[in-house]
Amino acid sequence: MFTPFLRSQTFHFLSNQEDIKTQITELLQQRKRHGVNERPLIMWEPFPSACQPENLESILDACRLVDMFSPNHLEMARLFTNELREDFQPEVLESYAQRFLDHSIGPEGKGCVVIRAAEYGSLTASRAAGFTWSASFYAPGSDTSRVVDPTGAGNSFIGGFAMGLQQKSTLEEAAAYGHVAASFALEQIGVPSVQSQGYIETWNGVKVKDRLEEYRMRGKFL
Repeated sequence: MFTPFLRSQTFHFLSNQEDIKTQITELLQQRKRHGVNERPLIMWEPFPSACQPENLESILDACRLVDMFSPNHLEMARLFTNELREDFQPEVLESYAQRFLDHSIGPEGKGCVVIRAAEYGSLTASRAAGFTWSASFYAPGSDTSRVVDPTGAGNSFIGGFAMGLQQKSTLEEAAAYGHVAASFALEQIGVPSVQSQGYIETWNGVKVKDRLEEYRMRGKFL
């Protein structure tokens, strides 16, 4: 059955490595059947339970079908070792991301890895752009008095990141969109409060563009 969502420019999947292959194949076939021939942006967030060392090779293979592979930092680490360290190790995460880039992500290897690292920010990596660390909006040392509940922040980040890419942004700029989107998810239990007055829209009383500009002014953290 055709739905308007079939023409979406971006699809976010939360799947294991076997289901993602079936889902993407079916999605592309359905789009083609209904005259939608252009490829959408496909973003894959792996099931946490699938992130085990024995699944690494099959997950690497599945990444050839997607444009963005986005585990959180703990999930990425669990793909490579069962012995997780408590300290945050950005250089180790970079080596893990490099393994994915070496194996290839997306058509022609043009995809990216985005590791979401909670309060430590995010790592974006691609063959063309290299590695970039970006701070979370509520990074350690910042005013976190508005942080209430982390539920949904990761999904919000991916949604914001996708919006950034649709604006033809760089990966670094897309990460800025992602961190700003995640910041609104953190500030309450449930969804943010959205209000509109004419052409002006606010989220939790703040204009999104104002928060994005505030984030840009802070710069990188690694």
